[in-house]
Amino acid sequence: MNIALWRVCCSAALVLCIVVAGCKPSSGSSAAANDAVIVNYTVRGQVVEVPVEGDIKSEFRVRHEAIPEYRQAGGKLGMNTMTMPFRLGEGMSLAGVEVGDKVALTFAVEYDPGFAKLRTYYAVKVEELPTDTSLDFTPLPKSE
Repeated sequence: MNIALWRVCCSAALVLCIVVAGCKPSSGSSAAANDAVIVNYTVRGQVVEVPVEGDIKSEFRVRHEAIPEYRQAGGKLGMNTMTMPFRLGEGMSLAGVEVGDKVALTFAVEYDPGFAKLRTYYAVKVEELPTDTSLDFTPLPKSE
């Protein structure tokens, strides 16, 4: 291969790399849907319901303490104490978890960029707490 042809090929490859690197998916494409901001929150609570195999209406539900640092869609902070259903994250098991167990629950929340909209949330980890753990279901102070 002569040197002139080699330079032309290298130049063409460089231009192609620059063009490809500068391309971005449009906002409506599926690639844009993967740019979620994911935040994990850990909260203590008590298991209210565990899924029953074969019962599609049963779910994993936890009554949890308030989460002052929780970021709502739009940016407002705080989530009051409540009972919530949680979808299980990939590979997560509830083996050994029973109704009434006190737990430390870590859940992931996926937001749109800028926290404009909450996309989904799901449990990623559950750790059983000692039975004598005292939980505090006091609501957050009302903000004006």
